[in-house]
Amino acid sequence: MTEQAVRFLTNLLGIYSPSGKEEDIANFLAQEMEKMGYEVGIDNIGNVIGVVGEGAPVIFLCGHMDTVAGHIPLRIEEEKIFARGAVDAKGPLAAMVMAACAAAKESGFKGKILVASVVEEEATSRGVRHLITQGIEADYAIFGEPSGVENITIGYKGQIQLKIVIKTQTGHASTPWLYDNALEKGYELWDR
Repeated sequence: MTEQAVRFLTNLLGIYSPSGKEEDIANFLAQEMEKMGYEVGIDNIGNVIGVVGEGAPVIFLCGHMDTVAGHIPLRIEEEKIFARGAVDAKGPLAAMVMAACAAAKESGFKGKILVASVVEEEATSRGVRHLITQGIEADYAIFGEPSGVENITIGYKGQIQLKIVIKTQTGHASTPWLYDNALEKGYELWDR
């Protein structure tokens, strides 16, 4: 399995796939995952989704196949692989593909594993956003982002942007206790 995993990873790393140009790597992934026994599909925006096993629990493994632009030549030195995307995040993606396959075939795992290789994570997060709108459901989710070889990251940086408009009835300044104040309501919302 180790030799197969290294070959799979080096083949992934050999395909140039900057954000927005993932078609070649998507086709490669779909073909290879199918050979490994996955049920595989490519959705309408280019995400590759493979399924092994059936039933519960459902485990969702998600990685991205795109990289930032630029080329770093593939080289192997002292049993370490160097190339664009080796760490972020073709390495974790290859590990998840191989691990799910092994879990389904060799360990007797009872349940379903969904492996999603998403597009444009380095640019717009379009791939994972699309999966969310499609209502993907799982009992557990693991995202293959680099956190170091000795770490498991339970939470990850992110952001949420909101625009909140608070409207209250207007009143006279001489009797502020008779009316709700929009600013105070805003503080209450923030405090909650």
